[in-house]
Amino acid sequence: MLRLGWRRLMENRALTALGTIGIFLGLFCLMVMALRHGVPIPPEGDLQKPASFNLAVGIYLLTLALLLPSAGFSERGRRRWVRWSIVVFGYAYIIETVQTFRGLDPRFSHVAGPIDRTLGLVFFFTALNTLVLFVIMAARFFRRNRPDRDSPVVLAIKYGALTS
Repeated sequence: MLRLGWRRLMENRALTALGTIGIFLGLFCLMVMALRHGVPIPPEGDLQKPASFNLAVGIYLLTLALLLPSAGFSERGRRRWVRWSIVVFGYAYIIETVQTFRGLDPRFSHVAGPIDRTLGLVFFFTALNTLVLFVIMAARFFRRNRPDRDSPVVLAIKYGALTS
């Protein structure tokens, strides 16, 4: 089972690397937060937010890397989906982490200037893109012409997608 999981993760090293980066970024934020004794970075830089965000997104991306080979993408479609994911999640990591270390809330800052507010608006559209990416992948599992559509694994993925 472990070999199968490892092999699937290595089938898409870019997503696996991006997921791993997220976990390390989250742990780094937790470490800095511990060194600061939980004190936020003034004026609004709460390190708990990027820590939980980066850890959650990292685990999510590793899960997607495990599911990607079963999604039934064409080679071209898979490459496009992965590239889009790298751009979207890469930006999300950067804006969430950098803005917090600058002392700003990356989403709803009360003290940010116009450029930082624009970056926050782009972050909103990035979040919408993550939803689109999820729907595209989930739709691949709901196709009627899948040869394995009745397998327990695909059924579990369908139930998981519906409950998300």
